[in-house]
Amino acid sequence: MAQSNIFYLPELLEYILHFLAIDKSLYPALYVSRLWYRCGAPILWRRIELKGNDPKAKKFIELVCGKQKPIYSSKLTHLEIPYYNPLSSKKIEGIVRTCPNIIHLNFENCVGFSNRALNQLKAYPNLRYLNLCSSGIMGDKALCGMVGSCPLQEFHFACAHLISERFISHILNSCPNLRRFSIPGSCRRKNKCDILVEKLLTVEKHLNVEKHLSVEYLDFVRCAYVAETSICNAIHSCPNLQHLNLSFCGITDVTIKEISRSCLYLKYLNLEGCANITKEAIDQLVSLNPNIHIKNFVDTLSPPDLIGVVINHLTQNNIASRQTLAQRILDLSMRDNLQWYSDPGLARSIVQSDDH
Repeated sequence: MAQSNIFYLPELLEYILHFLAIDKSLYPALYVSRLWYRCGAPILWRRIELKGNDPKAKKFIELVCGKQKPIYSSKLTHLEIPYYNPLSSKKIEGIVRTCPNIIHLNFENCVGFSNRALNQLKAYPNLRYLNLCSSGIMGDKALCGMVGSCPLQEFHFACAHLISERFISHILNSCPNLRRFSIPGSCRRKNKCDILVEKLLTVEKHLNVEKHLSVEYLDFVRCAYVAETSICNAIHSCPNLQHLNLSFCGITDVTIKEISRSCLYLKYLNLEGCANITKEAIDQLVSLNPNIHIKNFVDTLSPPDLIGVVINHLTQNNIASRQTLAQRILDLSMRDNLQWYSDPGLARSIVQSDDH
C-alpha cells in the first residue's frame, strides 16, 4: 500500500505539472481531480499573461478587485495585462492589495489611471520588471516616488511627455541593479534650466570615485529634448553597455567620441535619423570596437553641400551634374528626420529645366 501511495506525493505531482505549464496545457489538467487542482492552481497563478481584448482579462480584474480574496493570489509573481482600457486607479489598488508578491508587472498601453495610482506600486518591494509604455501621462514626481522604492532590473516606458532629464538621472542613480532602461518618445518638453539636470557623471564626496552603473541596455529613441550632455553622462556612467538606441536624438560626434571612450563592450548601436554625425567619427569608433554593429547610419550631405551641388547643376547643366544632383537627393531622401529639406516644387522645376 505504501508503494502505491508514492505516486500521490504532491511534490512529485507538482514537478510533473510544471512541464504542463511550460507547454501551456496545464489548465485542462485542473479538472482531473481535486489533488491535481490543489497542486496545479498555484502554478497557474504564478504567471498570468492576458491581453486587454481577452474576456479573461476582464474576469481576472473583477476577481482581484472583488471583496473575497482569491485563494492562490499570493502566489502571483508575474502579471502581464497590456492594452487593458480602462485600467483605473481603483483596479490597480485591487491588484496591489490582492497580489502582494508581484516582481514582474506589464501595464503596456494601459490608460485610465492617474499618477497617484503609481504610488500604489511602492507596495512591491521586490519589483524587478516594470513596463509602463504608452500608459498615459506620467510626471517626474509620481515616477520618482515609485521607482525609488523598487529594486528594478528592467524598466520600460514611453511617451511620458511630462518627464524631464532630472527623472532620467534619478532612476539611473536610484536603481543600482538596473540592466535595461527604455524611454522611447519620452521627455518631449524643453528644459531651459540645465541646473535641473543631476549629472550622472558624479563624484562621491566621501569616496572620491566615479559612479559606474550596471545598465546593459539603453533606449533613448526620439528623446529629442534630452540634452546631449545628459546622454553623454549616461553613456559614461554605463561602461557595461551592450545595446544603445539613439535614433532621432539630435546627437553629434561628441556622443560618438564618448561611446568610443566609455563603451568598450557595446555590440549594437542604432543611429537612425542622426544627421549630425560624420563618417570620420564612425570610422574611429569601429576601429576601437570592431565587433560593434552600427545600424541605420547614413553618411549624407550637409545643407551647404547640397546648395553647392544645385548651383553647380544650374551653371553646368550637363550629364555629370545631373547624376551628382540625383545621387544627393537620393541620399537626403533616406534621412527621415530631415524631410523638410525635400521640396517637390524644386524637384519639378529642375526636371522642367532639364526638359527644356
